[in-house]
Amino acid sequence: MLKISDIVLYQDTRWKVVTHAKDLRICGLVSFDGAKMEVPDDAGIEQGLRHLFNPVLEWPFLISKTTRGGPFKYITRGGLSLISMLDWVPGDFIKSDGALYFNPRLQIRVSEVLVGVHRDNTRTRLTVTRNFGTIDRRKARVLNPPKVRGPQSALDRLMTSSVFDEE
Repeated sequence: MLKISDIVLYQDTRWKVVTHAKDLRICGLVSFDGAKMEVPDDAGIEQGLRHLFNPVLEWPFLISKTTRGGPFKYITRGGLSLISMLDWVPGDFIKSDGALYFNPRLQIRVSEVLVGVHRDNTRTRLTVTRNFGTIDRRKARVLNPPKVRGPQSALDRLMTSSVFDEE
């Protein structure tokens, strides 16, 4: 069964599932170029539809805060253009701000700078911050923050655990 945000391959095009009418058992699909289509929610390989992945659940993302220029046409990394719907997927095809999901096989690292080109050809620098990660990883970071130890004086070190204490 298809879920919202799934990326599927249908009629040689990659589509994102954007709606799911459970009572009608129909899913709405949108391609990167804005074409729309509806398919049965239980469509499968026999109907020519293949589920590829769900970037919202599986891929790390960063948040674009820019509101100008319209949606992203493409994103480059080190001068090479990334393939939309394979290397990256926008959270929303209409807005320029919001989540941008990146395929984990790209192995994007913190502090990398990607360049997004908008519909009106303006460019936005997308800096990968420490928050870059999947939703599960972000949740774990919030629920289990690292323990921050403040500066310690010599007296503080003497009063705390010793190398001879059992752990």
